[in-house]
Amino acid sequence: MAGNTLEEVSTFNPQQTRLLLMKTCLFLGCLALSSAVAVEFPISSGAVTYQQGAPYQIDNSLNSNTEGWAVYVGPAGPGGQFETQSAVFTLAAPVTSSVLVARMAQRLGGAHYFQRFRLSWTTAAVPDFASVWTELVPTQLSATDGIGLTNAGSNIVQIAGASASGQATFLVGSEGSFTGVTGILLEVFPVDYDVTDGLPATLGRSPNGNFVLSYFGLSDEVNWALQQPVTASAATYPGLPPASINDGRTDTISHPADPPAQDGFSYTIDLGKNIVLSRLELVERANCCPERLSNYRVQVLDYGQVPIWEADLHTDGSNAGFGGVDTIVAADGAGVFTGRYLRVQNISGLSYNPQVAEFRAFGTPLVEINWALNRPVTAGATYPGYPANLINDGNAGTNSFSHPDAGAEVGFSYTIDLGQSIDLSRLELVGRNDCCPDRLSNYRVTVLDDSLTPVWLGDAHTDGTNAGLGGIDFMVPSSGLGTFSGRYLQVENISGTPYSPQVAEFRAFGIPSPPFRIRRFILGAGGNSYTLSFDSVEGIQYRIEYSEDLTTWYPIAGEVTGAGEITTVNGPFNLVELPNLSEPHPKKVFFHVVRVPFPLGA
Repeated sequence: MAGNTLEEVSTFNPQQTRLLLMKTCLFLGCLALSSAVAVEFPISSGAVTYQQGAPYQIDNSLNSNTEGWAVYVGPAGPGGQFETQSAVFTLAAPVTSSVLVARMAQRLGGAHYFQRFRLSWTTAAVPDFASVWTELVPTQLSATDGIGLTNAGSNIVQIAGASASGQATFLVGSEGSFTGVTGILLEVFPVDYDVTDGLPATLGRSPNGNFVLSYFGLSDEVNWALQQPVTASAATYPGLPPASINDGRTDTISHPADPPAQDGFSYTIDLGKNIVLSRLELVERANCCPERLSNYRVQVLDYGQVPIWEADLHTDGSNAGFGGVDTIVAADGAGVFTGRYLRVQNISGLSYNPQVAEFRAFGTPLVEINWALNRPVTAGATYPGYPANLINDGNAGTNSFSHPDAGAEVGFSYTIDLGQSIDLSRLELVGRNDCCPDRLSNYRVTVLDDSLTPVWLGDAHTDGTNAGLGGIDFMVPSSGLGTFSGRYLQVENISGTPYSPQVAEFRAFGIPSPPFRIRRFILGAGGNSYTLSFDSVEGIQYRIEYSEDLTTWYPIAGEVTGAGEITTVNGPFNLVELPNLSEPHPKKVFFHVVRVPFPLGA
């Protein structure tokens, strides 16, 4: 009977996985993708129940200052950080939308972010605390830097975990029928997150219980590039800093300084996480020189800043006109439209190019599995109270780290068993956030196979530098030599410094290695259809191929997206769907499953 004999063959090169990214939506699902053009809803003013005072006042949270709304009085007496506080944000004009997305950035550092909050909306002509408020139901929640957000009931959002950098941005999305919205109410509630610190329940996570809300914004879609860190490859024109290209304002611009600064000039934006992009937007300056945003290159880059998608725009010298917008989608270039960094580069060679008013990025965060989380860890003697399992317990906060006991120096190592071989995309090592960043410096990371044989090795900070308090070292394939795929991870002290390495978290991202085992094959009645189930990873693209001689393989039309640990596909078994069969019902047909390789950088 046709199809009774199955053959599983992996033709995929593991090295090609280093830039392969899972395309599963975590935040906003597909709701954000339905909007053709994102709208930022301007906020005209804010009012609060209590504020610390200048410069820590509500107005500074409307324009993304490091300072912002804060509630702490100071050492002279108890402050507002011990009681529920609220803020009312009045919109410049009434808003009607099916989606509201609130973005709350807390950038002061030192864990100055709040822990428990709720959002509501009103249609009152003049919003105030006495207005009739309707709670926003949080249908989508996301946060940066290892913090989780959960709905704790009554539409109150609660954080879980702690920020590695001491900063945090919270995103809350809500779907509904929002008509004539004039204001948003933010309520912040106290939490006693540390019963041993002598403080009662506090609003913020900082040592004194304070928080600082640096920015509050409302939109119908998240612009992930908004106010993210920007670097330029050369000097920019005086008064036109790189940050002007993503400050949320189209009346500010940036461009290279006087010649020859334009040669190969580029801006690079760090989105802070991998984003599955739906589109990019580049906005021209409105008052001059549209030809200076022409013949340019846009790239999406991975954590190692390796290009993984690329497109050249307006190579014929055209442009979008005064204040025009170039909208860029995946089909405009080649590669996978998912990554952490964005770059726009001058390829025209013309002076003062590119001139950019705004560079926007829309999409959804990438779901990624930290394969090291809570996996078995072995090490030599560790300092009392700081066991080895604290390096991968999912908590990078204060006192959640491990380091060697006294006397343990060169050669001390931690080894994590991932439980299976993983084709790694990157590793992250997080330093403790309260002390001693120099103790995560001059160390070695090794990837080992099932037999504990090293297959990849990379040394970090051999010059004695470090990533700072709570800083993160990213390691990608180019950070070392060998095959970035294995079952065990090891971090080792090569500095000779006592108590090193000190690690708050050791994370590992990637996808399980091949093969992809076909679990089940069923031939339908009359041999005219089939059902095939195979091992898979959610969000990864696969191709199913068939052969009669195990030499020449033909793809079945259409790629398949992994639905979970097991994916099942159905299809007709005939010469229309499988046109390379020698006859409608050959005696033997072989099938195998191939992970779709990455087009760029393989």
